[in-house]
Amino acid sequence: MNSFSTSITAFLALAFTTSTALGGTALEDFAHIATLKETGDTEAMVAAGEKFIENHPGSPGEDLVLLYLGQTYHTQKKYDESIVVLSRMLENHA
Repeated sequence: MNSFSTSITAFLALAFTTSTALGGTALEDFAHIATLKETGDTEAMVAAGEKFIENHPGSPGEDLVLLYLGQTYHTQKKYDESIVVLSRMLENHA
């Protein structure tokens, strides 16, 4: 992740520290996911990310959530899942 992405993620996580679970606005849910990613709670981040994609398709945070999921799946050596998620991100911009 580059320093800009890290800064944005940190800002959103701090701006919405009251967000504790999915079910809010796309921005609140994204902030929750960013917090999980920053704290290294991979299992919870993946679950929240998948739910975010389901609940907020086409939202501004969708691409970053897809990127987070793709990177996480790759790190976990779940290459097929990583390809599916990252391909979806690319399809959003075709």
